[in-house]
Parts: sequence; structure tokens; C-alpha cells
Amino acid sequence: MTDVDSNLNKQDLVVREELDIERTALANERTFLAVTRTCFTVLVGAVSLAKFIENPVIKLMGGLFTLASLVGFGAGWVSYHQVSRQIKKEADKLPLLDKEKKLF
Repeated sequence: MTDVDSNLNKQDLVVREELDIERTALANERTFLAVTRTCFTVLVGAVSLAKFIENPVIKLMGGLFTLASLVGFGAGWVSYHQVSRQIKKEADKLPLLDKEKKLF
């Protein structure tokens, strides 16, 4: 293997690693959006239950679902930011081909 082939293989590896980091970051965002969508749906259902049905048990269930929705959103938010920090740490370890390019 010549030096040119070796250099091309190293560049190819760096490009693949950069793409892996970007793909992982996008997957993290997509997961956070799915959690947000689910929590919002539960919240709308809970408010609908509490607002339109006059049964005290149903109102309690609506309150519990509202609380669960907010807790779920908070957990998703924290998880998203923790994973984002881990991804950025891994991205900082990579030797970038284009030093001007920022992954985030």
C-alpha cells in the first residue's frame, strides 16, 4: 500500500466518523421530537378529559396524566441534552478534514 492509498483510507475513515456523529445527533433530535409529540398528545388528552367530563375520578386521572406528561417531557429534555453533550465530546476527539467546519 502506498502513502497515497494510506492517506485516502485515513480521510475516508474521518469522513465516515463525521457522518456517524452527524447521524447520531440527528437521531437524538428525532427521538426528542418523538418524546415531545407523545407528551403533548397525552397532555391534550388529559386536559380534554378534565375539561369535558364532570366525574371527579376522571378529573383526577386528567391531573395525573397532565403530571405524567410534564414529567415525561422533562425527562426527555434532560436526556436529549445529556446525549448531545456526549456526542459533542466524541466529535471534539475527531480530527476534522475541514477545520472550519463545525458539526454542531
